[in-house]
Parts: sequence; structure tokens; C-alpha cells
Amino acid sequence: AEFACKLARALDGSVALVGCGSGASRALGDGAVQLRDAEGSLSPPPDIAVVVSPTTDEQWDALAKLPFKVVVVNGLLSNGLFPHAYFYKPLTAFSVQTGAVVRRFPGPYECYAVDGSLVELEVPLSSQGRRAL
Repeated sequence: AEFACKLARALDGSVALVGCGSGASRALGDGAVQLRDAEGSLSPPPDIAVVVSPTTDEQWDALAKLPFKVVVVNGLLSNGLFPHAYFYKPLTAFSVQTGAVVRRFPGPYECYAVDGSLVELEVPLSSQGRRAL
């Protein structure tokens, strides 16, 4: 929630904070709304909504229908509805972190070793099994 609030303050234009559950909404503080109430209760509509923790297909579908720009923080598997703006996935071997895959929009996914050095390889993360990322 702290990162989402900092992000909202850093964005230009009017920004709304939206939690996908009651816990996320409470953590975001006063003025945050729940996703199920977002379209009807945000008047006038914001330029951007910072949305925290969508997890279900229903929540992702609801986000896609919102009439304003959406930035998702801590979303789980969007089924390809939105591109990752910032992505971090630790890489481990035998329970030890060996590096990470990172994306900073609009750049590509990149792989880094645990010491922070760039590992020169292409990381195609467009799907995971039958699910699009």
C-alpha cells in the first residue's frame, strides 16, 4: 500500500487509489475505494486509477472495463489483459536466490545475476503454461 500511495503522488493528473478487496482498500487509507465501487463512486472520473492486488479473472475483467487509465500494483496473472510496467521475479536454485527477471516499461524483460550484473539472454515471458502474462 505504501508503494501505491507514493506512486499515486508521483503521477500527473487526477489519481484515484482503488483496492480490489476490503483489506487493500483499508491499507490505502482515506479516499481509497473498492474496485466494485470504483466506476460509480469516482466523480469526476480520475485520469488514472492505481489499483492494488487484483487476483481473480472477474477483477481483471472489471479493470479492463474502467473508463480511465489503470496502473496495477501487486497483480497476479492478468491473462494478458495488461502489459507489465514493472516486473520483478526472483530466480532461485536449491532455495537460494541466484538472480531475478526484471522489466521496466517500455523496456524488455531482462535477467540479472544476484550480484546485479546483467545476464545476456532473451527472456520471452509472454506466457506461462496456458496463461498469458
